[in-house]
Amino acid sequence: MRAALAAVSAVLALAATAGPVAAATETAPTTTAATTSPATDTDLEIPRAQAALLRTIWKLQSGAPDYGAMERKLADTVKAQPDLLEQVKSYGPAEDVEYLGAVDGARHFKVAFKGVETHWFIALSPTGKIAALVFREG
Repeated sequence: MRAALAAVSAVLALAATAGPVAAATETAPTTTAATTSPATDTDLEIPRAQAALLRTIWKLQSGAPDYGAMERKLADTVKAQPDLLEQVKSYGPAEDVEYLGAVDGARHFKVAFKGVETHWFIALSPTGKIAALVFREG
C-alpha cells in the first residue's frame, strides 16, 4: 500500500502536471516559475507559512484536518484523498524543518521525519487560508 501511495506522489491536488502539482488553487505553481533562494527571500510571510504547514501536518497526522484553515477547493481535495492522512501519519513527528525558497508564491519547505525526507509547497491566500498544498517524499 505504501508503494501505491508513493506512486501518486503524495499530492493533495486536483490534477497532475509535468512539474509540481498545484493543490486546488487558482494560481498554481509551475516548473517554469521563478524561484528564490532562502538567502534572497525577505518575505515576512515565511513564518506564517511555516506555522501553517506544521499545524497542517500535525492535524493530518491526528486524523482531523482543519478544513476551516483551507480554501474550499483544497479542503474538498483533501477530503477526497483519505489515504493521504494515513501516509502522513506514518511519518511520525517532524524532526526538522528547513525553508528552501519560493516558487510562484508558494513556499518550499523540506520536512524531515524519522526515516523519510519530504518536500512541501504551501501557498496562503490573501485571507490567510491555505490555498495550495503539495508534498512528496524524497
